[in-house]
Amino acid sequence: MDYAALTDVLTQQEEALQALLQLLEREGDALAANRPQELGQLLQRKADLQERVTGLEKARLSFCPQEQTLSHIVAQSPAAYQPELTRLQRSMLSLAEHMQEANEKNCLLIKQSLDYAQFMLNVFGSVKNCLYGPDGQLAGSIRLRTVNETA
Repeated sequence: MDYAALTDVLTQQEEALQALLQLLEREGDALAANRPQELGQLLQRKADLQERVTGLEKARLSFCPQEQTLSHIVAQSPAAYQPELTRLQRSMLSLAEHMQEANEKNCLLIKQSLDYAQFMLNVFGSVKNCLYGPDGQLAGSIRLRTVNETA
């Protein structure tokens, strides 16, 4: 096995995961601040990063045809590569945990937004005759006269 090439792929994968985590955090900020335009841009970048991570994972798996875990690879690697491979393994596990937390937070924010939108639809849907007419008065309502107006 080419451990130098594997280390390079894992380093690239770590960098892509760090970028994805930062993007998830920005996505959470945009959700909390109700910035839908920013969300659209972030979603495209997120899809691009996820595609990159998937490609790097395929490259990593090409180094171990038996689909060994990174733990197995580290254990079997030459002593010179073990410290860096161990660092990368720990870093990527930590990044995965943080990404899961950020994703759960973002899912909660999205659910709250959807619940609020549904609530508002229910409120507006239950109000009858709540349209304004051409005279600026509520349609179907009694027009109030001012003191100086005649009937």
